[in-house]
Order: sequence, then structure tokens, then C-alpha cells
Amino acid sequence: MFENYLKTALRNLLQKKIFSLINISGFAIGICAVVFILHYVQFNLSYDDYHQNADRIFRVSVVSQIKGSDDFDSPVFTPPIGPAMLKDFPEIENYTRYRTARPENLIYNNNTYKIEDVAFAENTFFNLFSVEFISGNPSSCLSAPNQIALSKSTAGKIFGSENPIGKIISAENNENYTVTGVYEDAPKNSELRFNGIASFKTLYKNVNGNAMGWNGGHQYMTYVLLKKDSYKKSVEEKFPSFMWSNINKYFEGIGVKYSAYLQPLKDIHTEYSENAKGLKTNIMIFSIIALFIILLACINFINLFMARSIKRNKEIGIRKVLGAHRKDILYQFITESSLLIVVSAAVAVFLSAAALPVYNRFTGQEFTFLNLLNIKLIISALLAVGLLCLSAGFYPSFVLSSFQPAQIIKKPLFNRPGKITLKGALVVFQFAISIALIICTLLINNQLDYIKEKELGFDKENQICISLSGRRMKAEYGSMKAEMLKIKGVVNAAVSSGIPVNGFTSNGYSPEGFQNPIMINVVDAEPDFLKTYNIPLITGRNFFPESLADKDAYLVNEAFARKMNWKDPVGKEIERNGIHTIIGVVKDFNFASLHDRIAPLIITCNPEMGEYDYMTVKIKSPELISVISSIRNVYNSFSDGMPMDYTFIDESLQKVYEQESIFREIFTCFAFIAVVIALLGILGLTLFAVERKKKEIAIRKALGAKIAGITLLISKQFSLWIILANIIAWPAAYYFIKKWLADYAYTAEISFLSFILAAAGVFVISLIIICFYIIRAAINNPVESLKYE
Repeated sequence: MFENYLKTALRNLLQKKIFSLINISGFAIGICAVVFILHYVQFNLSYDDYHQNADRIFRVSVVSQIKGSDDFDSPVFTPPIGPAMLKDFPEIENYTRYRTARPENLIYNNNTYKIEDVAFAENTFFNLFSVEFISGNPSSCLSAPNQIALSKSTAGKIFGSENPIGKIISAENNENYTVTGVYEDAPKNSELRFNGIASFKTLYKNVNGNAMGWNGGHQYMTYVLLKKDSYKKSVEEKFPSFMWSNINKYFEGIGVKYSAYLQPLKDIHTEYSENAKGLKTNIMIFSIIALFIILLACINFINLFMARSIKRNKEIGIRKVLGAHRKDILYQFITESSLLIVVSAAVAVFLSAAALPVYNRFTGQEFTFLNLLNIKLIISALLAVGLLCLSAGFYPSFVLSSFQPAQIIKKPLFNRPGKITLKGALVVFQFAISIALIICTLLINNQLDYIKEKELGFDKENQICISLSGRRMKAEYGSMKAEMLKIKGVVNAAVSSGIPVNGFTSNGYSPEGFQNPIMINVVDAEPDFLKTYNIPLITGRNFFPESLADKDAYLVNEAFARKMNWKDPVGKEIERNGIHTIIGVVKDFNFASLHDRIAPLIITCNPEMGEYDYMTVKIKSPELISVISSIRNVYNSFSDGMPMDYTFIDESLQKVYEQESIFREIFTCFAFIAVVIALLGILGLTLFAVERKKKEIAIRKALGAKIAGITLLISKQFSLWIILANIIAWPAAYYFIKKWLADYAYTAEISFLSFILAAAGVFVISLIIICFYIIRAAINNPVESLKYE
């Protein structure tokens, strides 16, 4: 019996080639898009779930409060919190900690290799996290000072085919490290991707005892492993008294309070990472788009299936007359719908393979086709296809099989009042989704273009930023700068502790009139910093070069003056390790992401550690390559073999918004796909309407009606649906875009023109499709449409 159903389904599929092609195309494109979206979502939700004890591992994060208000929440804190928790909390089975990862220049056989993301970690790191070792003992490879374990790729980069174990490598701080282990590179879906891990005990030699205490530097991450019968809540309930006895009681007098809590390992990427807020938004948006795409594909299928079935009313009636039961008609149509969807799924596989390079370019990853076909994704896809087969095929099958034979044979189906209600609702839904997605795409692109073009308050063009690596370079930066200025094409140069790309560090300061310290952003920079970046001085003066008195002077920005409510900050004093006088106010400039308002800033010319980290070189020359080559030569004369690490400021700023750029491309792509599927649905509905009114068109034409009048008459209903769709789409798009823009402190205006363009675009494209098929039906010979088969 099933064989007969399949043969009939295949015959009907081949007979109605246009309908089949539209249906298969819509479903295949939809399934392909949903597979990629599901992969994106599943990949980001699976971060660090491969660790054996992932459910029991938590990161300790601390909220710093000043005068009762939240200041900032960060997992970077002082080093002793982990050992103290292991001692005081019976729920803690083990802990590990590491210093925040940073790039290191490692030297072997007189060759220098810049290695990104090198951390200093406790030996317990490999007890908590599931890291596969290639060589070395994970239990002891970080047990002594000056030991280091390298990732497989890093070991290959430095040693090639040599066995790294036991080899000695040097760092730029003249420390020597023994390689004690090599481990597999962490998977892409991990927040703990280190190219090298040095022993934590090495740090004890380089810092004093206070720096490793509760009042030490905030640069350490701590993770704890809970016992199997312990819970996060029970640990967090003990944090207030724990933090009081160890640190808060010493800061109570100045209004500072630290509150700790636990972050589940598997939630860090989507809930607590630097990009978590934007990532959660992206996951939600892409999940909604995936749902829309599936709904549009189902709507298209239902509409086209019903349109096809108009021609089959007599077939259904004759089947029933010959003894077919309702279930036989249901089985037949469900078989046809299932065949269409299975073929669409097969086509989607080939589309996915072809589109994979584009997907990798959007996401910046290197996924293979096998990555898309992981177990979870396959199960999800099979369930989705199964549900589609049932849901998309059941409704038309159920309706078509419900009519009586005489009713079916005498007159066409779906010609009675009230039968187009569902169809009209589906059309409005399709139009609304299309218009809303186009509006959002236009406004998202408008906002990201605004960010790209916005004036930041400083000169970002032709600025080369060079990292000052090594002791000699940091000590002799003045001589190095003087040599840079001799290069033809170099306009200016300045050294600083940071660059205005993704924010400056912050410290506690006590401004005049404030009893308690407050956290303020700070950058250490020599006097030429303002000139190099073209940052205007509003009032007062800049630092005097070589002035000993100015070593204790400060510059502040306008935001600082507003926060302090000072009309004239010049002459005011700020306390931090002594008294510092404000000598000038600079114009506000965006030194952090445009997600944040310009914060108060202090500029000093006396770095606390006595060293600057960056040199910015302003160039103005068409011979860019030769200028960079000259800069490299000067750098090499001071670098002691360290490779030059440089970037252009404008390129660094683009990287800050790299996630936004990826989001723009992915959103635009999937929105386009959804609109295409919706337009395929409009095409199906037009065919549906033309089929229903074929005889009406012929009669009107026979009675003298013009083609233009017939077209206008039939297209009125579609125009009404588009108007209703706009009424729904505009508020929905406005609400969404307002929510999305809330993540930005600086936003472009929500242009009403985007709404008009989206509505007009959908209307014009739909009208072209509608008019084409109506006109084609209208120009046919009326006799062919009116004759009785």
C-alpha cells in the first residue's frame, strides 16, 4: 500500500514542477539556514561542557562596592581568596588560580617567538580541568618555580619536531623556564584557551608578600571545585562573613565593600564573559529568526499544497466514490508532503556544504562539514524534519479529505466564504515578518555605520601603536622616540601606559572634598600624548617636558569635572600616594567602546611602575611600507631580538566592534533568507488566487473588462494584507531595535525612512509577482478557462 502512495506522490511531484520547485527551494533554503543557526547557538551554549567535572566547577567573581553602590563586577581579584575558601568552606573539594593571560616573548636557540595567552597557574589547574596531555605529568608539571607546560601548537612552533620536555626557554624578563609538559590545544568552545601555562610559584619570586595578600593586585582568576554533595547556594550564603573577616573589615572606614559569588563554568561564556551581553542577544535573535524561517517554510508549504490541490478535487472525489476512506486520503497527502520535505532536506545538505565557507567567513571560525553534523544537531534536524512532515502535511490533508464526493466533483474547493480566513492570516504574517526584518536590517546597518564613522575626539588615522617589550626598550624609550622622529614621514610620537581603544585601567583616588576614594580611569602618558592624538586642551596647560614639579600633576577630562561638579578643576587637588594638583582639563574623547559613556579620566606623566607599555607613532607619508620598514629598523636597534608587535589604531578600533560586524553580516544574511522564503510564499499565494479566480477572470474579460482593471481588482486584497502587515511589523521592529540599541551609549537616530523603504520594497516586489501572474492569466483565451473538462 505504501508503495502505491509513494508512486502517486512521486508522479504528482513531477507533474507540478513549478509548485514542487518552489516548495523544495523554500524548504531546502530554510533547513540550511536553520542548521547553521542551530550550530551557532549550540556551539556557543556548549562552551566548556567537555570538562569531566563541569557541573561542579565555579569561578569566583567579586562585586566591588563604594559607598553602597555597585562599582564593578569582575572575576579578577587578589590571589589569596582560593586558599582561604579551601580552608574555611567544607563544601570546597579543590581550587585553582591563575594570573590573567597575556602575551609573552619566549626565546629558544636565539629565536624569539611571540606567544599569545600565557598564564601562570597553580599545579591544581590540571586537576580541575580536563586537559589531555601528550607528554609530561599533569600532576607535577607545575609544582616548582620556573616550569612551563605548552600547548601542542605552541610546542610545534618553537621546537618543531624536537622533544620539548626538559628544554630551557627564556622570557623577556630574563627568567628561564623548563618545559615540563605538552598538552592538546583546547577546543574552540572553551574560555580556557592558553598557549602556555607557567607555574604559579614563579610569581612568588617576582612580587613581594603584600602583593600576594588580600590587599594585593587584582589580576588573578580563581576557580573552585565543589564536592558532589555540595551546592552553590550553601557556599554563597557563607560569603558575607567570609569576606568580612578577611578583607571588608579593613576597608569599612573608607566605604569599600567586596561581595563574592560563584559563576557556573558552563554559564561563563554566555552569562559572564566580556561579550556575554551581546552574545545572549545574538543567540536570542538568531533563535527567533530560525523559528521565523521554519514557520515561513511551513506556511509556504501549506499555501502551495492547497493551491496544488484545487486541481485535484475530482481525483479526491473519484477516489472516495471508488471506496477510498478518509484515512487513505490522509495517508496519500502526508506521503506527498513527507516526500517533498525529505527531498528538501537532501538538497539542504548540499546547500550547507556549499555555504560552509561563507559561514566560516562570517563567524571567523574554521568549521568543517562534519562539525555541522554532530549528534545533537543531527537529532535536532531529524526531529525538526519529522515535525515538519506532520505539521505541514496534516492540515491540508485533513481539510482535503473531509469533503464529500458529490461536493468535491460538482464545484471547486475552498470557494466558500470564510475559508480564506487562515490564508489571509498567514499572508499577513509573512508580510509582517518580511517588513520587520528589513526594517531591523536597515537600522542595524545604520547604527554600525554610525559607530564606524563617529568622531571619537582624537585622531585615529595613520597612528601606529608599538608594544614596548623588554627591559631595555622600556628604560630607553626616550632615545627610541628621538630616533623615530628622525624618520621621514613620522610626524610625532608619544609613549603611554595604554591606548584609547578598549578602555584604560582604573585606580582609587580621593578628590578634594571627598573623604573616601572613588575608582577613576587613568592613563600614564608623556606630554606629547595630547599632540600625537590631537586631543584639545580646554583649560589650563599641558605637562612641561622634564619638569620635576609636573611629575605629581594631573590632567583630567571634562567628564571628571562634571562628576566632581567642579566648574574650574584647575588648581584642585587629588590624593593618591600623596597630593596631586590638576593643571589642565582636556576635551572628552572616547577611550573605550561606544557601548559606554565617556567616563572620568585622569592623565598622569609619572607611571606608578616607572614604565610605559606603548609608543604611538603618527605618520603622514604615501610611502607607508618604507616608513614602517624604517620604524622596524629603529625598533630592532632597541629590542634585543624581540620581534616588533604593532598595530594601527583604526584597525584596533575595528576589532573592538568585530562581534558587531559579524552580527551585522549574519543577521543580514539570515534576514535575507527569511524574506526570500516569504516571497516564495507570496508567489504561491498568488498562484493560489489566480487558480481560484481563473474562470472569474475569463468571464470578466469576455464581458469586456480591461486587463488593468482585472489586475487592480484582484490585487486589492493583497494590498490590504500588506497594510495590515505594516501595522503589525512597525511597532514590533521599533520595539526590537530600541531593545538592541539599549546596549549602546551612543546611538544613531531611528530613521522613519527605514520603515518607509521596507514597506515600499515589500509592496513593490510583491506587486510585481502578483501582477505578473494575474496579467498572464488575464491574457489567456477565455474559452480555455471556461470550458468544462
